[in-house]
Amino acid sequence: MLKRVCLDGWSQMLTSRTDKTIQNGLSKHSQFYVSQMLEYIATHHDTPLTVKQIADHVGLHANYAMGIFQRMMQLTIKQYITAMRMNHARALLSDTERTILDISLTVGFNSSSRFYQTFQSYLGITPTQYRKLSRDDHRWALQGSSPIHQLEKGACDGKRPVAITKAK
Repeated sequence: MLKRVCLDGWSQMLTSRTDKTIQNGLSKHSQFYVSQMLEYIATHHDTPLTVKQIADHVGLHANYAMGIFQRMMQLTIKQYITAMRMNHARALLSDTERTILDISLTVGFNSSSRFYQTFQSYLGITPTQYRKLSRDDHRWALQGSSPIHQLEKGACDGKRPVAITKAK
């Protein structure tokens, strides 16, 4: 039940509530749903995922889920999933001897060609080049600037590849 103390009090209550929501960008409810979506994506990023599956998991309509996710994360759900997959692939390329096909299937891509295309668009180099650079990283560290560390700065934004310059 709502009680209105006076007209001035009501407008102050609405203003302070609106200011809180604007400061955070989203309501606590929206933040809760986005955190649930992030958890679901983290658990299932290596399987085929759709926005509908994610929205159904948290009990929201797909369009609404996409909107609140994008407002909070500044990325679409698809961009975020791809970034998760790229980070997983980078770790596997650096730390294992698994084939690129095996890695592409492990991180959730259905084909190695799609994986190569996506990897190169996100990082600006092929998976094979990334693996070689990550293995040669100790040489770069001696020179003070590693191209792998340069990749870390913008690898996940999905908007532009990061340029890599080779030492002379």
